[in-house]
Amino acid sequence: MRRADVQTLNSVSADQSPPPQPKTKAPHRRLKRDGPLQLQFVTATDPSQFKDAVTKRNVRSHAMIHYRNKQDVINKKNKKKPDAKTEKVSSAKKKSPIIADRIEPILIHDPLSDPEPKQHIAANDELLSKEHVEDQLCSHSDSRAYEPTASQAPVLRRRASYIRTRKVIFKLKGHVVEYEYTENQVERQLRIFAAKIATFCQIGDGVDPFVVLPQFQHPELDILFLTRSCMRAFSTESCLVKWLPAMLSHPDILLSAPVMASTWLDMHSQCLEDSKRTALLKVEIISMINRRLRDPETQCNDLTLFVILHLLGGEMRIGNEETLRTHISGIARFLAQRGGLYQFAQKALAETCAAVCTHCNIFCEMKPLSIFTTWEPEEYIVLDDNTAIPESPLFCPRPDFVTIAKDPRCSPSTCDLLRDMRDLTDLFIAHNADIYDVSDVPLSSIDTDYITKFTAIRSRLTLLPSAYTPGLATSNDWVYEACRLAALIFTASMVQRLPFSTTADPSRNVLVPESISMNHDAPFPTTRLSETLYEVLQRTDLDNVWNDMSGVLYWVTAVGAAAARAIDVAPGPELRYAVWVRRCLTMFSMRVMTVLMFEHPVPVLRAQKKLLRVQELVGTYGGG
Repeated sequence: MRRADVQTLNSVSADQSPPPQPKTKAPHRRLKRDGPLQLQFVTATDPSQFKDAVTKRNVRSHAMIHYRNKQDVINKKNKKKPDAKTEKVSSAKKKSPIIADRIEPILIHDPLSDPEPKQHIAANDELLSKEHVEDQLCSHSDSRAYEPTASQAPVLRRRASYIRTRKVIFKLKGHVVEYEYTENQVERQLRIFAAKIATFCQIGDGVDPFVVLPQFQHPELDILFLTRSCMRAFSTESCLVKWLPAMLSHPDILLSAPVMASTWLDMHSQCLEDSKRTALLKVEIISMINRRLRDPETQCNDLTLFVILHLLGGEMRIGNEETLRTHISGIARFLAQRGGLYQFAQKALAETCAAVCTHCNIFCEMKPLSIFTTWEPEEYIVLDDNTAIPESPLFCPRPDFVTIAKDPRCSPSTCDLLRDMRDLTDLFIAHNADIYDVSDVPLSSIDTDYITKFTAIRSRLTLLPSAYTPGLATSNDWVYEACRLAALIFTASMVQRLPFSTTADPSRNVLVPESISMNHDAPFPTTRLSETLYEVLQRTDLDNVWNDMSGVLYWVTAVGAAAARAIDVAPGPELRYAVWVRRCLTMFSMRVMTVLMFEHPVPVLRAQKKLLRVQELVGTYGGG
């Protein structure tokens, strides 16, 4: 190389490097650089110069700077000065073989539950999502083609143990439903939806996967808007996993699904009747059903049942009992032709049919058909006491409430009230186990112990103050007040052997005067308890279905929807408001049931069965 070239390279390098420092003795410890490592370039005229000793040392030095800077950022976030006790605990943890510390970052920041997913470093520097862990678990537990060698077996055992532990801990730290009424939820679900579509359809330009969605016949119906609204109001990740593959299998399923979302939008738009959008949507769904029933190949197809179920859900808000009974009878005939619920191949579809039809029977106070009464859901076994489940007075498989007791919106007064309602329900059903209708049971046949327990719960309920009473621990606690009002309707129904729709009338509820006499400042209510309950529910977090108290919300809204059924009011503004209240309470209860159903099908079905049994015993179907 010529001398001139060397001088030119030296001058360029000098321009790009910091000015030379005077030669002094290097300090024992270098100062830490602020911020991340800045890019530096190596100047060379020959490839061999990239491998010389100076360059290698430079690269190693900068790599170490980058590593230290990254480690400093992590240490600043987690920096805590431990005391002697903490050091002992941490040293004990190091000796323990438990591997929970390795998976803690993944559990706290799960990509499906975090509104803003972030990247975290796992034990093996991989990014693990729920789907990734599930895939690994399935690949190790279900694969039979691969047999590990002796050297690979310990590694696979450690990996499988890691995955199993992570799965269990994630379940323990979860909630009753991973649901939130936010835009972040819609974004997460639309991503899942788009990914599912990509597996079913060939996407043209790869930019907008929703161009492959089928379209309605009427141009005013927007499938993308309705699908998005349906996801936001009713869907969870479990719903998409279980229901979406069937929805994408045929255009009729996808086009009929958003009808419930349309009725939900009608309620928020203050529409007492169906909007034009909902009416058009129902017309198209009915034409789908008629076309499928006329075709011998599709009349007994599972997809036909999907469409009928969607239409039944869309008819619930209006609450025309004759129409609802027609749809339920059609579903019952369909199931009978397939051998009944026990023989139905698709378990999720059979459970959904039972839940939707039973819910209609509850809020319409209709006697259920035999195909549903003779079927029993499977037993529910609690594997761990810390597992979040939809507990309520209708469903409490553990000795006491665990999930709702930890919820911040469940005050001690609310929890005690719910315990009383749970004990009262079990006591009432157990005492009348062999009786179909207790309306004609003589008082002399009732044992003294039962009367003592029943009376004690009744007295505690009537002593409870209203949340409108100022200066108390329960003041302005609207979750407590909603539970108290539902309990007044629920308990009076068992005391008087009358349907919920009758005991919602304060003039026919024996507990209302007792409650007023115990709370001297409370005026006698002039409106139905169902209307008061509706106004109280509006003050609570209905958007997020009370989160871990969603099971309690289902009990409250189901009792309220049934209580709002009987409307003995002359035509006018009062009747219009009563109809509005009934339709809103029906929508609230249907939405909670739908959100819970795909996460916890057996608890929902068990709760419905118990509530249906109470309605039977109080003489609901005999007129009361």
